[in-house]
Amino acid sequence: MSEIDELVEKFRSKLLKEQECQKYKDEVATPVINKIFNENFVSVFKNLSEELNNKLGAQVIGFQQEGTNRFTIQGKYHRVIFQRGKVEFAGGIINVSIIPVYIWKGVTKHLGPISIIINPETSYFEFDLSSDNIKVYSKNLFSNLVDDNDFFV
Repeated sequence: MSEIDELVEKFRSKLLKEQECQKYKDEVATPVINKIFNENFVSVFKNLSEELNNKLGAQVIGFQQEGTNRFTIQGKYHRVIFQRGKVEFAGGIINVSIIPVYIWKGVTKHLGPISIIINPETSYFEFDLSSDNIKVYSKNLFSNLVDDNDFFV
């Protein structure tokens, strides 16, 4: 086999592996990630903001979803953007990062990232949080916003 044939085989092998990875990502990982992100993360913030607004009879917290990877909660001077970030695969386990960015009167601050660890074969997932509970995390975040003296509707 000539040197060029060996090189062609190396490239062919690499391309086949990338195609298999892309197929796995498209057919298995992305649907699972979207479902968990939307049903177990985004919906918690959406439901909490709607419940607060309904019980107060006013638009206290705004909620806006922007596509499948991003959503925002906000008051008059505060805004927290949650952006789904990098997806990593290792040994059949998927790790997805969510990056919350806090913006207050034009000043941007990155809050600690949140990871979702997913095993698509068993449908098991967990959030990398101290409480491992998104409801507690979202209530604490909203509580911190309202405790801030600059928080206005």
